Amino acid sequence: MAEGGIVRPSAVAEGIYRREILPWGLLGLALGLVEGATAAVLVKQHFAGVAPRFVVNLAVGLVSGAPAFANVLSFVWANLAHGLLMAAQVFTDVDRYWSKFLTDIPFVLILSLGIFLWRPRTKADELARS
Repeated sequence: MAEGGIVRPSAVAEGIYRREILPWGLLGLALGLVEGATAAVLVKQHFAGVAPRFVVNLAVGLVSGAPAFANVLSFVWANLAHGLLMAAQVFTDVDRYWSKFLTDIPFVLILSLGIFLWRPRTKADELARS
């Protein structure tokens, strides 16, 4: 035991601590960057003189509201993941899970078709159709 009753960690523990202090310290920064308000400030600062004022303000509004929008739509992604899991499960035991062909799998297919049809059109799409 060291003086004063304080136990010093081993050299290995101190080495590990030195390696981990930077990633743990940057964790708060990474979480802050994901937040909408922090990202909105970054958008406002970096694009204020480059893009038109209306476009920058619109982007700031969209970026700051993105976490709330993602939260509202999280049920869609949860259902999509559930449908994909059920589709894989159906093919492992068709006799038991045949009803999934009527519930989860059509939901995934309809959702995928909707995403495909509502995607942004590009010039390559127009050329492929003609």
